[in-house]
Amino acid sequence: MQRLVAVLLGLGLGLVSCLTPPPHRVGSPDQELKELLESLQWVRGGSFEKETSASAPDRQADDERQILAEIRRQSLVFPRHIPTLVANASLSYEQKDFVGAQRYLDQALSLDSSNVGALLLRVRIAAESGNLPYAKRKLEEQLLLQPGNPDLREAYAGILFLHGEHDAALTQLEMTERLREPEQGAWTTTYHRGLIAETQGDLESAGEYYRLSSEENPDFDPAHQRSTWLQKACLPRQTGEAGLRP
Repeated sequence: MQRLVAVLLGLGLGLVSCLTPPPHRVGSPDQELKELLESLQWVRGGSFEKETSASAPDRQADDERQILAEIRRQSLVFPRHIPTLVANASLSYEQKDFVGAQRYLDQALSLDSSNVGALLLRVRIAAESGNLPYAKRKLEEQLLLQPGNPDLREAYAGILFLHGEHDAALTQLEMTERLREPEQGAWTTTYHRGLIAETQGDLESAGEYYRLSSEENPDFDPAHQRSTWLQKACLPRQTGEAGLRP
């Protein structure tokens, strides 16, 4: 998933110009990871699109496999480098290897139990597997230690929403927006407000929230998808109501 790689690159890893780093080097773990993730983004971003050779897709898949294998190898070369562990966990999660992802996350959290990136993915896996009590407890524990972290607040809002605690979730979203820097945007909190409004039956407000979220970040597919679905779902109702009017 191209967006996942972009997110990993944005987590303090940056972008570099080198696209094909030579394997089996030992240098700065941050630089190694930057180059590998940039290479992966480049390959997944359509570096073979202009080629008409029938072998281009196979070479693209081979290149991706080699880069992923090298990222995994980096976790052995730098077993205490948390960004490398979190990157491997995220890529394992993307490939639906949840056991592998959890193993990398447990290793990262054993080194730094307050690492937000590792914690959020661990909580997400727990929530998706139905273990909401664990997810809620871990977030509450960390919020006692990091009360001013907006990402933890937003994740906690999501867990409260899944618990059906809508008012408490909205409170956490408000706190998230106050804590987050303006340049970070509010498209995710706006989207979450839409989910709450939709669940409460306020489809008009939900549609407006989804529209605002999508406008702020056109690449955020969930907001666009929910907005489109909501429009289609409401169309029969609107048509029926229109037909009753004189």
